[in-house]
Amino acid sequence: MSQFIGVAFSPYVGLWEGNPPNAKVPNWNSYSQQDIVRMLEVIAPHFDKISTYSMGVAGYYPPTTPWDRVDSNCLVAGAAAQLNQQKGKVAIQVAQGIYQHTDAGLQQREIDAAFSAAKAANAFYPNTVTSLVFTNEYVVDPQTALAVNAMIVNNKNKAHNLNIKVGVRSHTFGEIAKPQSHFYNELKTLIQNCDFIQCNLYPGNNTATVTEGVNRVTQAFHQIKTAVAKINPQCEVTIGETGWPSQGISFNKTNNTVANLFAYYEAIKKWAEEHRVTTYLFEALDEPWKSNQNGSDNPWQGPNGAEGHYGLWFLNSQGGYSHKKGGVQSTKTIALQAANGQYVCAEGGGGREVVANRDAISTWETFELIERGHRQVALKAANGQYVCAEGGGGREVVANRDEISDWEIFELIERGHRQVALKAANGQYVCAEGGGGREIVANRDEISDWETFSI
Repeated sequence: MSQFIGVAFSPYVGLWEGNPPNAKVPNWNSYSQQDIVRMLEVIAPHFDKISTYSMGVAGYYPPTTPWDRVDSNCLVAGAAAQLNQQKGKVAIQVAQGIYQHTDAGLQQREIDAAFSAAKAANAFYPNTVTSLVFTNEYVVDPQTALAVNAMIVNNKNKAHNLNIKVGVRSHTFGEIAKPQSHFYNELKTLIQNCDFIQCNLYPGNNTATVTEGVNRVTQAFHQIKTAVAKINPQCEVTIGETGWPSQGISFNKTNNTVANLFAYYEAIKKWAEEHRVTTYLFEALDEPWKSNQNGSDNPWQGPNGAEGHYGLWFLNSQGGYSHKKGGVQSTKTIALQAANGQYVCAEGGGGREVVANRDAISTWETFELIERGHRQVALKAANGQYVCAEGGGGREVVANRDEISDWEIFELIERGHRQVALKAANGQYVCAEGGGGREIVANRDEISDWETFSI
């Protein structure tokens, strides 16, 4: 795990439901703290810091609404503290975002909520929230720069008394390297008062290769850092966002593939470690709502837009989180019920045959569902070994393999109403002999009752 690489994070990962033009995404307040803990459990083995965007304050909530009862972004800091407590260490640190509002009352509620969340999280587990990030891509002219500067000045001492730093995230910090800029003086004042700035830097339009993209981003960063050092040497210059989407039409018209997403990530990570620059990759988890299935005037925000595809992981149809590179982080533990109502069991918790003769779910009847993309899954038994269709199919099913290869991969076929079938490598289907009560085999050519399991 790199001490310099983190990920941008929001919990709004739910898939679109329904058909255009009436498709919808889950409500903004529909993600619980435990839902967010599950997301952070996926992230924490790989990244020890996240940067968020808001406290979830919105005009549709009455002013008397408690700070932790608004949109689900308000729960992120608490979820991180809960995870840290479970781990017994600081597994995730939070740069808490503060969104911009034109309404002064909403803006103050947003700021107050951020302080409340930081205090509560750090009281639950110290050093969970390390900084407050005032606004995102809001600083674009003299007026907005002065407005954010006022927020920083008014709240800096309060934050420092809590051992929390203050800063700003923006895509316009390149202007500080241009003394002729129309808001250079306002940016200069803002930087003088910040503990840090987060620069949103992406490859330019029509960037042909990942290498070219990284070079452009890092050159822009060094120009900003050099200019900031002359204004406020104590202000840390970081990258608040940078990334490459895995698919779709992006605002910068790059070639968007999973391979390029990970090639860009690895190259930026290498650069950040070499130059000791705190960098937040955009982003941890896909946010499908950003690719509007009901259409958009901007192609990059519409149904085929890349906005919803910057994540390293995505929420899959089983409620777990799949890694786009093929290795999967799944937080979903499942049981499989045969047609007769009995449960599938890895005898001994693994290391032996797989049967379907248990009347209740216990340790041996639970499996970790590991998604590998394109409907391919593996099943891990309680002892950590994997379920295998011997011969790739046509024979018995066992749970005694230490690694995932072809025989340990099954195609998950959804049958509706949480019912599934499993296809082995040779194309034959997994079957509970007798509909349950006997052994599990993988030798059927068609799906019927005995080849169907409730998940």
